[in-house]
Amino acid sequence: MVFDYRPSLNRRSSGTIAAGLRSGISSDAIAAFVRWWQIETWLRMLVHLELSAKYGRHWPAALGRKFHTTAQRNAANAYMLSPDDDDLLSYGDVAELFKIIEDDQYWPLFEKSLVPKVRWIGCADELRAIRNRIAHCRRPHLDDLDRLEQVLRNLEPGAKTTLQYYDQTIDPPLSDVIAQEWLGEEPPWAHIRNHARGRYHTNFAMWHSKRPWAEVTGSLTGTPGVLIHAQWSIQDGFVYPDIVWSDLKDQGFDPALIIHYVQDVDSRVKLVFSAVDDPNTVAHAIENAFQAIIGNIERFDDNDNYMGWSSNADLLDPRCHIDDVVAHSDRLQLFSVFNAGTPPRNVARKRTRRRALG
Repeated sequence: MVFDYRPSLNRRSSGTIAAGLRSGISSDAIAAFVRWWQIETWLRMLVHLELSAKYGRHWPAALGRKFHTTAQRNAANAYMLSPDDDDLLSYGDVAELFKIIEDDQYWPLFEKSLVPKVRWIGCADELRAIRNRIAHCRRPHLDDLDRLEQVLRNLEPGAKTTLQYYDQTIDPPLSDVIAQEWLGEEPPWAHIRNHARGRYHTNFAMWHSKRPWAEVTGSLTGTPGVLIHAQWSIQDGFVYPDIVWSDLKDQGFDPALIIHYVQDVDSRVKLVFSAVDDPNTVAHAIENAFQAIIGNIERFDDNDNYMGWSSNADLLDPRCHIDDVVAHSDRLQLFSVFNAGTPPRNVARKRTRRRALG
């Protein structure tokens, strides 16, 4: 059974792809680029997630100098910004990304999400060659698409492990610092929580999860690998993620505090933080998030266009997961992360025959 969690191609994209095919671009080249995009963006998300869980908002210190210097140079291109311009990991080439993953200091953070290291190193070497062909617009090798899809199939079990731990729920004890701030009968900001529920029909919940490599022995606050999930559920309205995200960035707190902004449906927003960050700073960020969310609630009766609530998701920061596999991590049993199933037998036979004839 396949859960369809993403919209189909929009008219502009499908028209552009059709025009490219008519002009002579190889369909295999387009397909190989799509599969490479899946691989690289997944690995960037994985590195950001695990480093943030380990080091909190100071995770960029783990990156090499090249990421930072390239990002600084890109500041001159402010007039043509991309949605990924705030993503430091997008400023290093794939060799730099693989270097972080394979570093003995960081590999334990990724090993349960990938394949055994000796196999990963061989896989990464082959991926570099394919990536270079794609980056330089060389037509792919006959087997490139099959190789990329095999890599995705090999990564599928680890990707599901990544998302299963992400969706795991650990209820914080009321002695936990963050729990004292926001849960219970008389936390410091109970009036905000109660105001949101009474006036705006918006319920607040909070829980923790831990990464596969994390060891929890005492307090959740301050423990590397523990994530804080803060969620708002709107009973009779919805929010546009692009508007809420814009408001969050204007609230005056360090945006690096937010690991993920998650919205799986129009009426539910979740923010994910690292438990190693200062708990009072995180608590204030949650307070600001209340203002950004309840201040932008739209009512269904007043808006005829709410079906397009996620239409601008592709223009948001890569930390924003809107109606994607991360947002739907609680439904893993219904879908494949990469949808890179075994190729049809007739395609495999056709390619084998072409090689034989060649």
